[in-house]
Amino acid sequence: MRYSRTLNYIIAITAGLNCNTVLAIDFVASASQGIELTDNIHNTENDESSEATFTTSLVTDVNHRSRFVDLSLNYTMGHVRYDKQHLDNTNTVVGAGNATWYMIPNRVEWFVSETENYSIVDRRLADTTDNRTQSSTFSTGPKVSVPLNPVDSATFDATYTQSSTDNNNDNVNGNDNNESIVSSGSVGWSHLLSQTKRFSLEYSKSKTNFDDNDNNTKSSGVSGTLDAETASGLFSIEIGRTKLEIDSGTSTNVNTFDLQYTKNWSTSVFTASAQRELTDTVVSVDPGNATLAGSGLINSSEVEDTVIRNTLDIGLNKPIFNDLTTLDASIALQKEEFQSDKSIQRIKSLNVNVQHRLTEHISLTSGYNYQWIKFDFTDTNRIDREHTLAVGGDYNISADLSVSMELEANLRQVGSDLDVDHSNVKKNSLSCSVSYQFL
Repeated sequence: MRYSRTLNYIIAITAGLNCNTVLAIDFVASASQGIELTDNIHNTENDESSEATFTTSLVTDVNHRSRFVDLSLNYTMGHVRYDKQHLDNTNTVVGAGNATWYMIPNRVEWFVSETENYSIVDRRLADTTDNRTQSSTFSTGPKVSVPLNPVDSATFDATYTQSSTDNNNDNVNGNDNNESIVSSGSVGWSHLLSQTKRFSLEYSKSKTNFDDNDNNTKSSGVSGTLDAETASGLFSIEIGRTKLEIDSGTSTNVNTFDLQYTKNWSTSVFTASAQRELTDTVVSVDPGNATLAGSGLINSSEVEDTVIRNTLDIGLNKPIFNDLTTLDASIALQKEEFQSDKSIQRIKSLNVNVQHRLTEHISLTSGYNYQWIKFDFTDTNRIDREHTLAVGGDYNISADLSVSMELEANLRQVGSDLDVDHSNVKKNSLSCSVSYQFL
């Protein structure tokens, strides 16, 4: 597994904690030990085996903000081991790191961003260790803003992105990694229509190099964006067109859009977004900045490819009954069109979570997740459905020590495919963890 290069920064900051006051760095660190008991560790219909899984985790959260530097690091490093050795022990890294250096404030900045994720590789297969992988995305580059007059400015940026996905098995090229490198740049113009409205135009170009040279891509596009803050909420509307060329000879023109709406009232938040984008399949989830909408969708793919992704998200977070009970609900629809082999994957997701603060130290949670996935691949054509019901609670013994427990029931209904009988895979698990904040 390729560990995050940003972890080196965390180690350096940890060693220099005595300088926190001078550097104005907020540093929080905690360690946790968890155990999960399950009756179907292989997540299969015919090979049900009980197992105890132990997870030791270190969580670090670093923040620093000043006129010249913004720094945010949030990582969870874990070691997973199995009592009955049904599966191999493994290490995981999940989190994100972002740093921005304002070389000339409001004019020139340089950013470094990295996201680490440990997630499912192929949705067609069961959620097992063999079907999970460590993925990393690292980006860096400058952003320049040149004021032309009080209401107009020109913008320039260039970005280098490297994505890496570790595989458990060797791929066809004999490597144990899928990697892609994306070089992109854009030039734009921004016009301030009023104190609450801004319009911008942008022309961008990018080149993506995969391990497989036949799938390398070049794209160019133009887009227009309107951002508006009104009494009805925050709006962002982006419409564009992108041309995609693949080295194998395929050329595609894609209409793209990104519509975002956010409404805050009292203690409730409503979000809605509709998006059509041309992107890399290696997209990591930032757990520290998850949005209400689409929280049930995790983008993952068996191989790296260029994909046209259409997504509709709607989310709601609001108190119910009283201020001690909170509802967090979202629905998401997604269609992914893989450009190399013309495969299509459709996903529908529903999430409903309720949290109730029973006492000052005890919180109770319950949640339901439903996913509907249709695979329209060369070798797979079926519909899978998955239901997950979970109940649990947290007990904050003190400001530094907390205990949590969760009981989860999962049912996966695998659709028939190529004369394979329909099967229902059931899995129940009980997990407990103790967390201690030592910094």
